[in-house]
Amino acid sequence: MKNWKSIAKFLISILLIVSIIVFTTEACKIIAQLLILILLILTSGDVVRLALTLSSHKPLKDIASENEWDTGFLVGKCENILLFILVIYNAFTALSIVFAAKTIVRIEDLGSDEEDKKSLFYLAGTFVNVTYSILLALLAKHILYFL
Repeated sequence: MKNWKSIAKFLISILLIVSIIVFTTEACKIIAQLLILILLILTSGDVVRLALTLSSHKPLKDIASENEWDTGFLVGKCENILLFILVIYNAFTALSIVFAAKTIVRIEDLGSDEEDKKSLFYLAGTFVNVTYSILLALLAKHILYFL
């Protein structure tokens, strides 16, 4: 399962580089943006898991249950697509609204010490995912600008 994901990431990276170097038409700009979006969707979960593992010094199973990881994975992918589109269309105010809404939902979960720790991990994961999504979307915007 992990093997095909690594191959897909590699192929998308190669296609992205080739489309940037060889083609400069409008259609190729869109293809380059779509490839960056696909790369974002394929890699964001790994980036979030790596950041949370490194910051907590705990194995993944101790941070959250498998069901919570699966739910976070789905929400994270939707968040990636939404944030990517908002950055491409310069809707930066909407970015803050999305981030604030997720934060407010998590603040309601605060209660016991254990819940506080989990909520902090959710917020940290959200922050890493938002930052990574915005960085790749800005990269896609600059590709559009310079091509």
